[in-house]
Amino acid sequence: MEDIYEGDVLWGYAESADSERWDGPFKTRAEAEDACRLDGGGVICEGRYISAAKVAADTLDMDYLLERMEEHDDVLGCFDDPIFTAKPLAEMALVKAVEAWAEEYIDCGYWRCTGEPIAVESK
Repeated sequence: MEDIYEGDVLWGYAESADSERWDGPFKTRAEAEDACRLDGGGVICEGRYISAAKVAADTLDMDYLLERMEEHDDVLGCFDDPIFTAKPLAEMALVKAVEAWAEEYIDCGYWRCTGEPIAVESK
């Protein structure tokens, strides 16, 4: 899967590196460290938001779509001048359309730890 992240680096903290729940996001490492210390210590980690558009585009099965389009051309007898067979530019347009749809209709406010967790002692 290609890079599914977007936006600037942010920071969060958790009780341990394998925690399911992370607190944040914080704009700076210092803010995350302070919050982690006040909460009893644990780990901090840099992260990024997940891009709904990139994930949606990644789920497209272009081979399947092209195969199905070619089947429709075959059924209609469009062997010499295919109607539904996508061209490379059409494939890119489809990906862009799915990305635009995802941006508009999928609210993905989740971020994920993308760096190495750093231990922080409690105050």
